[in-house]
Amino acid sequence: MASVPQFPSARTPRTARRPTPDPRRAAIYFRVSTGPQAEHGYGLEAQEQACRALAAREGLTVAEVLRDVESVTAWDLPGLQRLLDLAEAGAIGAAVVYDPDRLSRSLAKYVWLDSRLSAAGVTVHYVTVGTAATEEQRLFHDIKAVFAQWDHRRIVHRLAQGKRTKVAGGRNHGVGVAPYGYRYERDDRGRQTQLARDPAEAPIVQRIFRAVPRCSLDQIATALRAEGIPTRHGRPWSTATLHTILA
Repeated sequence: MASVPQFPSARTPRTARRPTPDPRRAAIYFRVSTGPQAEHGYGLEAQEQACRALAAREGLTVAEVLRDVESVTAWDLPGLQRLLDLAEAGAIGAAVVYDPDRLSRSLAKYVWLDSRLSAAGVTVHYVTVGTAATEEQRLFHDIKAVFAQWDHRRIVHRLAQGKRTKVAGGRNHGVGVAPYGYRYERDDRGRQTQLARDPAEAPIVQRIFRAVPRCSLDQIATALRAEGIPTRHGRPWSTATLHTILA
C-alpha cells in the first residue's frame, strides 16, 4: 500500500504534553513576496504598524516580530517556521497577522498552517478579518483563503499574458541586468523595452564564440586578461564567466 505523502516540512504532532500557552502573549508575522518590495519598504512597514495597533487594542504582549521576504508559494519560510516553533513550544497563545493571505495564498497551505496553529492553542488575530471565534467566522476566513488563491492564479495568468504580448511585439519581457554583449533600450518612462547589441561588448562576445572551437576556456580567459579587456563588473576573466556567456 502506497504511503501518504507529507507536506514539506510538516511537523509530527508531539506526544509530550506542551505547556498551556498564555493567550495574551503574541507573535506578529508579516510577509511580502519579493526582494524589491522589501528593499523599498512596500507593505512591510504598513503591515507591522497595523499589526502592532491591533495587538495594543486587544491587550496582547508582543513577544517576537517575524517577517518573510519570499515567494508566496514557498513552504520553508524562516519567519513562518519560527512562528510554528513558538506555537508548538507553547511560547505564544496568539498570532497577529495582517491578512490570511500573508500566511499563504495557497488554500492547501493555509488550511495546514491554520490547523497547526489551532492544534497548538494559538488564536490568530487578523487585522482585516478579525478572529474566528465561531464556525461562521471560520467559514468566512476559509472563503477568503479561497479567493486569495484565485487572485494569485489570476495575477500569474495576467503576468504570463503580458510577457507573451511583449515577446510577440519584439520587446524584452525580463528585468534585471542585460546579458554581457547587450544593453537595454528604454522607453520615455525609463522602462526596459528590448535588448540591443552593446557596441563595446558585442565584438568581445563574437570573438569568444569564434575562439571556442580551437581554444580552451582557460586559454581564452588568459588571452582576454593579458590584453586588459575588462569584464562588465571589472573582475578578471575566468572560465566561469565565459561559460555563463556561452550558455
